[in-house]
Amino acid sequence: MKTARQRISSLDSRSRGIQAFDAASASGFAWLSSQLELINPNPIEPLQATTHARDIPIRTGGGYPDYLSAWATNFASSGGGFYGLQGTNNTEVPEAQIDAQKGIWPTFLWQQGFTVTHLDMKKWGTAERSGQRPPFSWQELFNKSVDTVWIKALDYVTYRGFLNTPGLINNPAV
Repeated sequence: MKTARQRISSLDSRSRGIQAFDAASASGFAWLSSQLELINPNPIEPLQATTHARDIPIRTGGGYPDYLSAWATNFASSGGGFYGLQGTNNTEVPEAQIDAQKGIWPTFLWQQGFTVTHLDMKKWGTAERSGQRPPFSWQELFNKSVDTVWIKALDYVTYRGFLNTPGLINNPAV
């Protein structure tokens, strides 16, 4: 039976052919053959969901009006027929009806500012000088952030309303 000292000695003699840290002995630093950091070129964005485009189409632009007027129509079918589907013993023919009306809706102005802090500008400059420039521009970040706030504003107005105009969830007519 070998003692612990003999087992360590035999392991040491077998591993003498493996010289993993040859570079470390000469310079004091081990040679790294891989990259320490891998930069993902896509920025991680916050989780968010907007659904207004699914429920209500919204048109934007057109200057700075106070109100928007538009025509709205309703369609209906009268009679006991099921959407006009006819069976072999059905003699009732439903009649299509329409209702057209003009509506007035208030418009809302929207604006958004943005800021870059001095510290963020210094970090950006340091990253560029060290050869690790971010894979996006300030302009791309500003566009994305302003677009995100804009979409959230549309979502809010669609569902909750704004300035005494109800949205889908608090409108008594819905």
